[in-house]
Amino acid sequence: MFRKRQTKILRVKDGEKRLVNSDIPWELTYSYEVKSFLKDRLKLDSFQILSAGKIDVFDAESWVEFRSYFFNNETVDILIPNSVDLDGWEFQRSRYV
Repeated sequence: MFRKRQTKILRVKDGEKRLVNSDIPWELTYSYEVKSFLKDRLKLDSFQILSAGKIDVFDAESWVEFRSYFFNNETVDILIPNSVDLDGWEFQRSRYV
């Protein structure tokens, strides 16, 4: 699933910036929001953090690992398939920081 030519990097967190959809009032501020976005909106069963390991969205241990990584890192980049539609999502300064 995570072959270099078939993936793109989705940055969901970088300091005071977050991934935001201006069409609907949704900002990915917390790890559970990111997980929900990847699982429910993008329909991913798993994803890979660029500088860490693969996360299975249905596995509790993977979820704890991702939550810890998200909390402890200033920047969170996730590899996702090129085919994923991110229309309406952009990287902006967070309203909550």
